[in-house]
Amino acid sequence: MLRSIILLLSMLLFGTAAMAQIIIGPTTPKPAPTRPPVASGPSAIEIERAAFNACAAAKTPGPCRQYLARYPRGSWADIARGRISDLEAAQTAPRPALVERTPAPTVDREPQFWAACDAGTTVAACEKYLGGYPSGRWAVDARAKIAVLNAVAQERASFAQCQASTAPGLCETFIATYPNSSLVAAAKAQIGVIAGQAAQRDAAARAQAAADQDRRAFAACDAATASGPCEAYLASFPTGASAAAARLKIGTLAASQQERTAAAACLNGVGAAPCEQYLATYPSGSSAAAARARLTGLKTAEAERAAWAQCQTSDVALPCERYLAAYPAGASADAARTLIARINSAEQERTAWALCEAGKTAFPCEKYLASFATGRYADAARTRIKVLETAETEPEMVPALGLVVKRSDKGEFTVVSVQQFSSAMGNVFGGDVILKINDQPANPRETPRAALERALAAASGRVKLLIRRGPAAVTAVIRARP
Repeated sequence: MLRSIILLLSMLLFGTAAMAQIIIGPTTPKPAPTRPPVASGPSAIEIERAAFNACAAAKTPGPCRQYLARYPRGSWADIARGRISDLEAAQTAPRPALVERTPAPTVDREPQFWAACDAGTTVAACEKYLGGYPSGRWAVDARAKIAVLNAVAQERASFAQCQASTAPGLCETFIATYPNSSLVAAAKAQIGVIAGQAAQRDAAARAQAAADQDRRAFAACDAATASGPCEAYLASFPTGASAAAARLKIGTLAASQQERTAAAACLNGVGAAPCEQYLATYPSGSSAAAARARLTGLKTAEAERAAWAQCQTSDVALPCERYLAAYPAGASADAARTLIARINSAEQERTAWALCEAGKTAFPCEKYLASFATGRYADAARTRIKVLETAETEPEMVPALGLVVKRSDKGEFTVVSVQQFSSAMGNVFGGDVILKINDQPANPRETPRAALERALAAASGRVKLLIRRGPAAVTAVIRARP
């Protein structure tokens, strides 16, 4: 009858699936449930059980007190306290002096512990009962209930592992082990959940891998200085997260390449046109400053070349002087200075020759030859000297002496006339030929007037003349009129 009640109670509490795992014999005690292997040496519960067994077998309260001192809340603490009470009652019961009496009966506490086991839902109360009464009246039933509770706990633990798992294996094992369990449907549902989660993880992993590939490919594009990596990115990820940025980078690189090409044409080309075109297109470009400097240099060089060309083709020194004023350290500065010196020398020679050519005496020509002995007009100057030395000059007045003189075609200084009331009147007569002036022979290369005035200046206004008059030679001293 009691076994039937236990079975019915187990079915009500834990379901038929758990009871399908339990077989209870009619009267044979059930073996203790199999426990997992433990480490070598007594466990803590075994040590406690040994202490309680000493208490249970004792005839005095001492071993039970020792048990409670060590395990005040132990598994058999209540039984130990009851045992102490029973032993103390037996020790303090009055004894008749001469009459032998039967000891007072001990309090039967077994029903109390069995009731706790019978009403409990865990194995602890039944183990406590069996610990105190291993051969008690309800020992078989207590062991049967422990088996039921352990089976139910094992089923629930297996299902809990199924629920906590991220792989379907534990749930499949649960279904195979407990095919009639009320939790089979939940286990199958959990398998579906696990499969869905795995699919989500796979999809997320694929998406993450694609995103990582996208990022790596765009990183190569972003760091590139040519369009190749960006074009490769767009070929692999035409709608990628960075497709717009890749296209923008390609456009930027193309524009940069065009600018670099234009800058190279400016900086390495010929003429100002490439630099002007670069600055018109890229006024704020990366090479704008260099292009402006290059353009300024080209314009300066062009202006210098133009100035030098004018200097080279000019017959006068002014264009060369202007070139040196603008470009004192120019490429043709030394050549310009040489040309200026040459032009100045030629100009001086031309001026000297002009004086020689226009002179009435040989003196300007002699001066020309002194400076330009091998000059362009040297032979002409020598010829002109010979001509001038023998050419007849026009009569000239020498006011200081009152004389009109000329040089004859023979190179002689001839007195043409004497001014009345002059200092020479009475001393010199027309037709006289002046042979010496201040004891120096008359120089036919000079004009008579120039020779006489020079002599007056040298002799402080007095001149001594040696005159040929007919066949005779006379001397006349003449002072200049004040």
